[in-house]
Amino acid sequence: MTTVDVADVVASSCLAFAPAYAAARVTLTPRTETGPIVIDADAVRLSQILENLLDNALHHTPAGGEVVVSVGRASADVIVEVTDNGNGIEAEHLPLIFDRFYRADPSRASGSDGSGLGLTIARALAEAHGATLDARSPGAGSGASFSLTLPGHHMRAPSPAPGRA
Repeated sequence: MTTVDVADVVASSCLAFAPAYAAARVTLTPRTETGPIVIDADAVRLSQILENLLDNALHHTPAGGEVVVSVGRASADVIVEVTDNGNGIEAEHLPLIFDRFYRADPSRASGSDGSGLGLTIARALAEAHGATLDARSPGAGSGASFSLTLPGHHMRAPSPAPGRA
């Protein structure tokens, strides 16, 4: 664990995915609060969570769609939310999507769209941070939202600029 600016991690992850999103003609929009949002975390693993969520959103959002990544504070916690206006998730599938190899669309089970482990890995990494990773969707065709809630007890006050005390 090191001191990490979550807004910087989100910006870097979005930048890394920008070419894939552009190629798929899906808009990727990062939104963060002004100023740093600093916590103690493993930056590499936090990036891995975001990469899994961004990859998942890209695979489930058709051309012309949008994925928004927002970062903010809720009380003492930090919330990172990845929201798409893509395929959505039916209510009966929501409790299962973080299970290993689970696919809400059985027709994709043997396709080349990944191993079915991305969300499982993302949730395990979130839990290793003492965080939660949850999903919501109004249903099929209505998009989905994944919320990573990082506990506030890992928050740090930003360091003063050099020369200031």
